Amino acid sequence: MRILFTIIVLSFTLVSTAHASFWIECEVSAVLTETEAEGKYNALIKKAVVTDGHDAKGGVCIKDLIGKNTEIEIEGTDIPVGESILLKYNFYNGMGPDGVVNVTSWKY
Repeated sequence: MRILFTIIVLSFTLVSTAHASFWIECEVSAVLTETEAEGKYNALIKKAVVTDGHDAKGGVCIKDLIGKNTEIEIEGTDIPVGESILLKYNFYNGMGPDGVVNVTSWKY
């Protein structure tokens, strides 16, 4: 009986692990320069702070991008370039019916 109970508990644990997800929202300070592609910008990330999600609020976000230039696609219009602006960064990772799902978005 104990073995059957252990098997049932492990089955539910493994299934729930397979459907785990992670999401995070951050406020990012960056200086943008335009690229030739519409809606895409080179961003020099100055600071990024977690505002919501599965990480400590107020903590550092996207550590590997701070101080570096990276090409990003931004949703929004009349986006200023050449000055420091605030952007919203969203990241979601989870399991979909066809496998792993990773979604990243930047908004002005």
